[in-house]
Amino acid sequence: ECVETMKKLLEFEPELILMSSPNAALKGPKAARELAGNIPTIIVSDAPAKKAIEEFKEKNMGYIIVGCDSMIGARRPFLDTIEMSCFNADLLKVLAITGAFNIITNELNKVIMDMLEGKAPTLPQIEIKATNATEAALEAAEKAIEAIKDLENIIAPFPGGIARSGSKVGSQYSFLNASTNDPLCPTLRGKTEKSLLGEKDNYVYEVILDGANEEVIKEALKLGIKAAVQVPGV
Repeated sequence: ECVETMKKLLEFEPELILMSSPNAALKGPKAARELAGNIPTIIVSDAPAKKAIEEFKEKNMGYIIVGCDSMIGARRPFLDTIEMSCFNADLLKVLAITGAFNIITNELNKVIMDMLEGKAPTLPQIEIKATNATEAALEAAEKAIEAIKDLENIIAPFPGGIARSGSKVGSQYSFLNASTNDPLCPTLRGKTEKSLLGEKDNYVYEVILDGANEEVIKEALKLGIKAAVQVPGV
């Protein structure tokens, strides 16, 4: 099936190939990669694919290996479908909350933007581990929420109190009251002259507060900022 899918894909004459599969070291995904030729190719896979990293490098392919294995229990004679569904749902939550998805999104956006600007793309070669998935920005946002959670007359209405991207009041569309805060959006850094982010600023979270009055909002912001700046890297 991998080979047949690749053959169908090549009929579209793609400029970039993104291959996503569990255990990209298996013979099926490997056979499909052989057909890619000189087309820039990025493999997104899980921990067992680490066995194929040298092959990826030899073929000048990009890769993003996420250090987890979503196929836990897959070799059991009878899979518990409920258990597997719950496990994979929890796994997706962890990858989202820890920043693993942000790394994937940012790296793919860099490649796409290079190609749109007519540049030769630099393909990512990354292993996502606990040490580079959990970013200081997320920890700082969590510390801020922890510092203000016991204040009276104020709430942080979003799940966990944190939004994964910043927003601003207003939009170019009349039906939208809010939109992406483009000066603080890492993926728009190269597309806007108003960017306030440095080259290494890859994560921006937003702590959203609803308070009974201005004074309690000020107090919450003071406590949150004081807690956030204690995190190394912030």
